[in-house]
Amino acid sequence: MATYARPHAPTQPPQHPMPSRRVSVANQIKLLIAAAVLGGPRLKAFSIHDAAKHASIAIGQARYSTRFLVEAGLWDTIGNGVYAPSQAGRDFGTLWESSRERARAVLAGCFSTMWFMQTLQRELAAGPTPVEKVEAALLADGGGHQQHIKLLRSLIEWLTVAMLVEQQPDGMIAPGPLLTLEDGLAGPDEGRSNSVSMQEMIEDDEEEPQIAAQPRDLERTAMSPSEARSDSVMTYLAIEALQRLGPEQIPDFMKALAVLSQGNPESILHRC
Repeated sequence: MATYARPHAPTQPPQHPMPSRRVSVANQIKLLIAAAVLGGPRLKAFSIHDAAKHASIAIGQARYSTRFLVEAGLWDTIGNGVYAPSQAGRDFGTLWESSRERARAVLAGCFSTMWFMQTLQRELAAGPTPVEKVEAALLADGGGHQQHIKLLRSLIEWLTVAMLVEQQPDGMIAPGPLLTLEDGLAGPDEGRSNSVSMQEMIEDDEEEPQIAAQPRDLERTAMSPSEARSDSVMTYLAIEALQRLGPEQIPDFMKALAVLSQGNPESILHRC
């Protein structure tokens, strides 16, 4: 009589929540974007059904994603199947399409207090480490066992999105630019792939205009009546040019207008 292997006992969940292997990280990001839209600036509650419908993913996949998103501080649990985006969750969802580097920084901030951060800091302190060694350490610290290896791969993908780690082609895991190591230093520049460095992110922020100017800045930038009249005339001329000149004439006109805006007395427009 044929014998069959005894089925394994049901796999127990790991001690610490990990991202579901049943839904891709890309679809989980879609859920975060949907939650940001549904929650709005007031962080209103939404049902998981509405989020799944808005993100165009199956309700089953959406349900499998909630535990990790709540644990990461991206969502708050309101009731059975009802959630609300946290401020960080909404920031991530609204920034992902417009400023991906900032969205990654928000995500890294959420992950900074989670159980796996100490593991990453310990294992990657010396630099790039074999992925198997990192997975084994995460598995041990996360209270899981070998059946959870696929969950770990989803987790590493999330960590890559947050720029906390970088997966290298040779099978090594390197510290990412947003990972602060145990000595207080950020991850090394060595082994970076296509990630944006923290310095580049800071420079991008510096190039953006300030939201609120100081009073003396307002005084310095205020236009005098003559400057305001000049600006009005130039605006009128530009509008007229766009309506009356042919496409081939507009570049020369705009060059002349640029000279006029600098107050060059040699400009024909200035003399007019």
